[in-house]
Amino acid sequence: MRYHEIFESESSDTLKLPNLKIGDEILAGKFKNRKATIKGFSKDDHNQPVLKTNKGDQKLFKPRIVKLMAESESHIDSTLLQDVDMSSYESFNKSLSKIPREQLMQLSGVLDQMREKIRKPHAGYIELYHGAPQKHAEDIRKNGFKITKGKRSGGITGLEYEEEVDNQGIFLTDSKPMAQFFGSNRSDYENDWKMFTCYVDSTKIVSSDNMALDIKRVGLRLINDYNGSKLKSIADRDWFWLLDQTEIVNMIKNKGYTGVQFREGAATKRLAGVKDGHTYLIFDPASIQIKERDGMTIKDFYEWLARQ
Repeated sequence: MRYHEIFESESSDTLKLPNLKIGDEILAGKFKNRKATIKGFSKDDHNQPVLKTNKGDQKLFKPRIVKLMAESESHIDSTLLQDVDMSSYESFNKSLSKIPREQLMQLSGVLDQMREKIRKPHAGYIELYHGAPQKHAEDIRKNGFKITKGKRSGGITGLEYEEEVDNQGIFLTDSKPMAQFFGSNRSDYENDWKMFTCYVDSTKIVSSDNMALDIKRVGLRLINDYNGSKLKSIADRDWFWLLDQTEIVNMIKNKGYTGVQFREGAATKRLAGVKDGHTYLIFDPASIQIKERDGMTIKDFYEWLARQ
């Protein structure tokens, strides 16, 4: 199937999925190379399509489709739509300013409930945090995370010098104080930062403690070549530097991992005022759910109401 054939129009506004039927073959497994035959169809707890195969159930989509989730919710009380113009999204928005305040608050409550349900992470997801200067926080809130240039600090206290690097993913932490430290450390002045609560799939994140030996060997070689040292093990503080190196990151990706967990160095923990904490590098920014951003938009809500 060619690219233009999977879209309903040349504008590429609507995705047209191919028809699937019992007996069709798919490729499943960690590396998508294991053949499986479709035996039936079902839905998961979030109303997302599931293929029942001879190799077990397989979710059709990796992300959750908000519209499908909304369809699984109970129908809204029709009285809440009294005097609400549903002829178009623009008319809907305008009419909201004309309905009684109590009715508006009830509609808002329905939207909040649906958003809260959508924000609940899948099984296997963990809650992490990201601190960012306010000048970057608004863009993250609107558009999600993007891989950009980063800055690394160094020296005896970790703050004597800075160098610019090419980030290989998005850094998150399981410690709120550390997220605060990282956010404020890059801000122009005190309290000029924001902390985001995020959810990521932990099932394919590898811990630095359990890193494959071949990756550790390459890591040690890179560290020793860079420092002119003869170290025999990788310290916690070295992982930040190592995960800026494309050779290491590509090796980790090639083993099927989506991210790395490592312990922060003693100096960083001391500056952040914590005794323990882990940092996570997540390779794909799109895989990170942002609690303050992701969920049902007003337009999604209108489209759901229009189907009731």
